[in-house]
Amino acid sequence: MFTLALSMILVVLLVPYPVNAQQAEAPVYKDGDWWRVKVDLSRPAGVSVAPGLEQFPEYIVKFDAGKPIVLGIRGSESKQIAGALVLAMVLGRGEFRGDLLRFPMRLGLTWSGRVNFQPPGMQMRSTETQYEVQTWEKLKTAKGEFDAFRLEMNMIVPRGPKRPAPTEFRPHTYFYAPEIKAIVSYQELGSDIKVTSTLVDFNLAQ
Repeated sequence: MFTLALSMILVVLLVPYPVNAQQAEAPVYKDGDWWRVKVDLSRPAGVSVAPGLEQFPEYIVKFDAGKPIVLGIRGSESKQIAGALVLAMVLGRGEFRGDLLRFPMRLGLTWSGRVNFQPPGMQMRSTETQYEVQTWEKLKTAKGEFDAFRLEMNMIVPRGPKRPAPTEFRPHTYFYAPEIKAIVSYQELGSDIKVTSTLVDFNLAQ
């Protein structure tokens, strides 16, 4: 009995189990990896969020020749776009929202940065951002349930063109699933804007 119990303990200790470890290394992407997301956007008329984001209800981010490209999808229509915000919402890359992901990722990890931001009616400016890996959760999606890190990015932005303009605290909440190497849910919420991205399909190359 003692020998059996000892063997089970050794198996638990020796077999790697990343879910229990709650730490993720940087993903290695391959040509053929792709993710399809549905994007919902609400904002006042005349306020632009990112070039091209208002044009399509769904987007595909895929790797081709070692680089990610973004396709806007509407029905049977497919068009390649710059898609800086889409890349940020899916892969956490680019300058649009800074480094949304940092590796090795683990609970409690925090970092800071700066991003360029243009409030309505104002010139482009730089604002500080704060990031935190908060919890490890199970998240349901259209493609099943995944273990994911919940992260939050916060920034303080002005709400008008006049100086000194009132400011608001704008949170960005998102979930990164190491199993599929992507952000499966993203939400940016402000007093005059709401942007959400939700995973609807994906494929990982073998």
